[in-house]
Amino acid sequence: TLRLTPKLKNLLRKARDLNTQAKKHKETSRNIKLTVKNLKGNFLYQRYVVDDACSLDCEFIPREEKGIELTDSYQEVLSLSPYSVNLIVFKERPKEPEPVEDTDKTQDASSNHE
Repeated sequence: TLRLTPKLKNLLRKARDLNTQAKKHKETSRNIKLTVKNLKGNFLYQRYVVDDACSLDCEFIPREEKGIELTDSYQEVLSLSPYSVNLIVFKERPKEPEPVEDTDKTQDASSNHE
C-alpha cells in the first residue's frame, strides 16, 4: 500500500467524485431554468438546437417558435441534452397598426348631409 498524506487522499477522493459526476452528466439531460428580466413587449421566441440529431447538412431552422408577451420577466425551463448547443432569440414583433377609418368615406357621408 501507498502511504499518502491526508491532503493527497482528499485530492484523490475529490477527483474520483468529479469523474463520477462527469460520467453521469455525459449521458443524461439537464433541466435548466432560464429567466429573462427587464424586457417588455411582444416578441417572437425562437430556439435553435444543434445536437446529435443534426447531421452534416441539416437545416438551421428554429426547433421551437412561439409568440410571447413580456411584461417584466419571462421564465422557460429547458431540457438540454449532452453535447448540444441551444440558441434562443427574442425578435421584437412590430406593433399591429390600428385600423384607420377611410377618410374618403367619412368625407362623402358628411358632404351628402349638407
